[in-house]
Amino acid sequence: MLQYMFTGKEVEVKIKPHGNSKSRTPFLRTSQKTKNRIRTLAASATPKEVIQKVTTEEGGELGAKGIAFLPRNRQQVANFRHSVQDTRDDNVLYSVMLQCKLAQGKNEIFVQDVKAAPEPQSVLFFDWQANDLIRFCTNNHLFSILTVDTTFNLGDFFVTPMSYCHLLLDDVKSGKHPVMIGPILVHQSTKFSAYNYFASTLIGYDKKLRKVMAYGTDGDNSLVEALAHNFPFAIQLRCFIHFKKNLEIKLRDLAIPQRVSQQFMADIFGRQDGNVRYEGLVDCCSIDEFDLKLKALEEPWNALESPHASEAGPKFYNYFKRVHADVVRHHMRKDLREVAGLGSPPAIFTTNNAEAINSVIKKQVKYKSNQWPEFVEQMKSLIEAQHSEIIRSLSGRGYYRLTEGYQHLAVSIDEWSKMRTDQRKKVLDKFASEQSLAVATLPSSNTKSKPRPVKIHDQFTSCDTESEACSSILPSYSEHSPTTYTSTENRTESSSCLGVSVEESGITTLPLITLRGLWSKASALLQGDNLITPTPGSDTRSRAVISYHSKVPHIVTCRNHCQFLCDSNCPQWVSSKICSHTVAVAQANNSLKEFLQWYVSSSFQPNITSLAMSGMPTGRGKKKNQIIKSTSRKKVSAASPDAFVASPATLSSCKTNTCIPGKANIPSCGVCHKASNSTPQTTSPVILVHGSNNASFVQQQPTILSSGVRCSTCPSMPTHAEISLPANCNPFYLKFITGNIRICQGCRSSLRLADGTVPPPPHNLTIARAERRPYRDSSGILCIPKKETVSHYHCRLICVKTADPSFVPSSLRVPADIYHQLTAIHREYLNGQFGLSV
Repeated sequence: MLQYMFTGKEVEVKIKPHGNSKSRTPFLRTSQKTKNRIRTLAASATPKEVIQKVTTEEGGELGAKGIAFLPRNRQQVANFRHSVQDTRDDNVLYSVMLQCKLAQGKNEIFVQDVKAAPEPQSVLFFDWQANDLIRFCTNNHLFSILTVDTTFNLGDFFVTPMSYCHLLLDDVKSGKHPVMIGPILVHQSTKFSAYNYFASTLIGYDKKLRKVMAYGTDGDNSLVEALAHNFPFAIQLRCFIHFKKNLEIKLRDLAIPQRVSQQFMADIFGRQDGNVRYEGLVDCCSIDEFDLKLKALEEPWNALESPHASEAGPKFYNYFKRVHADVVRHHMRKDLREVAGLGSPPAIFTTNNAEAINSVIKKQVKYKSNQWPEFVEQMKSLIEAQHSEIIRSLSGRGYYRLTEGYQHLAVSIDEWSKMRTDQRKKVLDKFASEQSLAVATLPSSNTKSKPRPVKIHDQFTSCDTESEACSSILPSYSEHSPTTYTSTENRTESSSCLGVSVEESGITTLPLITLRGLWSKASALLQGDNLITPTPGSDTRSRAVISYHSKVPHIVTCRNHCQFLCDSNCPQWVSSKICSHTVAVAQANNSLKEFLQWYVSSSFQPNITSLAMSGMPTGRGKKKNQIIKSTSRKKVSAASPDAFVASPATLSSCKTNTCIPGKANIPSCGVCHKASNSTPQTTSPVILVHGSNNASFVQQQPTILSSGVRCSTCPSMPTHAEISLPANCNPFYLKFITGNIRICQGCRSSLRLADGTVPPPPHNLTIARAERRPYRDSSGILCIPKKETVSHYHCRLICVKTADPSFVPSSLRVPADIYHQLTAIHREYLNGQFGLSV
């Protein structure tokens, strides 16, 4: 009922509960006009559709004159529902294209793109859905895993929706983040081209979507390849349930008894014995650890299968190694799931959320086959209803509530009722622009929880009900591995011995939960006895740090007084260029603050492009050679093709006689190449020119000689300030030779064959880096360009070290789209030359 209270000239309306209500929930009668409209629409639509249509006709949740003109709930509509009628459309492609065209220029575009040939396709989403993907799937602090799964039997087409968790809302019943429907692809085939069109359309809409942090699939090869191509920096996860079913099918085909099959499964997925969990292959924390464990399983598996094998002998081990080993190695490991935000220890990843969304979609279309335009309308209605439910949560109505930490975005029902449309829109805009912050949702680092036993078969059970599947991601493991983790009560959570806290570190490229774990491990290393010791040699800042996964300690070296580098055996450092060992050693040298400042300012950012900073520079998402075009590049390319930049170490090892004449054990001058007894000087790159009988000096820094010495008779050299270059922290990354890529900036020879064609594998690869290469102006003065250009090198260690002698081979980056194009020849060459594991 309405109670009018007169306060001067204004009338204040308060909504009171119904007289017979046993709760304090406000009650408002529905107008007769709205009831009549509900009765009319309920004859041909579901309760959800009726609520959405009436709400839209009244101006939506933001523009409605009052709550009395909106349906109360689905039960109210269900009382008026009758039979359902069906309609048909003859020209489906035209209808879909018309929907796209008519919406252009408006704020309600749903059909974002339509493709007619060679395969009819369309991409469906509202602007707010894309904004949600950016907010919740690209946030470096706290992100939701983007799940993609194809569903069937909806019409003469396939449907592939994306799904994600809304991190600002909680489900009223489950208390977990609700799963939302994301962009939808309607397509005619399941080829790579179809899925590539889907992902590339999203990136074309907003290039920020290229920063998706993690995505998961059921293992469809075409889908996986398309997502990897368009989201090259994201973590790829594979569904445990689908993977387990594939293995079970193969074990049945091999006629292996259940007892033996269970042992195979336990070795792969681990097993639970009381409160102790025994780890399997999926619990490995690095590729090397996985390879060692898999190799150790060969004899036990063959011995288990032999009594039941055919005359051909055991087959399962070779089958698993050939077909499924790479899936576990690259998409199911423990460390990958931890970085993806699935906890520590991490939960298994499943596509239950996507399956639940597929169920909701099928329920929306009443489990019937639909025509394309009809399906589009049904999806538009479904997603509008989803948005309306989000809006209702702002005033405390509906199925969702604002999660803890975001209550300041809510308004009361009384306030919402008195607001104008523009005022309600401001409330919604504020909510839509709010970012999910880890500090608002993650528990305190001091919070401790007791382990609970989890049975192994429970981990692979799909959700029993749709509401359960749509409410949250599966809970993570609570128990700790006896070999890797200690109990929660005994773990050291304090990081007081570190001079900089996690919140003060300034690191935004890693999830906060990962950083807290890193800080905790570093603190434990510093507090332990003899866990960090000095290394032999003259470098007093380097340390040897104990390894809990290997008998060989990690060696942390220092460069430029504040850049601490761990070895390639540390998975955390290889993936993100920061680990507990480097943090601990930096603190031990009282340089933690400087180290973190260098790390934040560097481009060593995992799973996202190096340009993805808070300011987000222009041109993000494009190739560097398309956005970096300056006159300095032309001046560099105009230089003599015989000129090259080399370090003393490279020159001294060069096999060309014109580079370093004389014997290797006799110091020679870098200018005149005469034997010298001078004292060696500081070394840095020299620039030599070939093409004459003797190598001639062009430009070099003071006292920079090929062997580290200089003749007293040689003329003085330019000052260091004339050609000094700032430290280059840009990463070296792998790419294929394409377009106008021709000259190696290391040896200054051609990257192509004599006829200009690209060499055969593996020599069709090149290593690139953004650099500021010196050039000479018209007066002959050596200048440094203000902008960086992309330099290319032969895929050889000597050419790269020519430009950067401190280059670490294992730090070479291999983008995901390049990785999936590498052949066996490429991989063997890279593993041998650079010590990679590709």
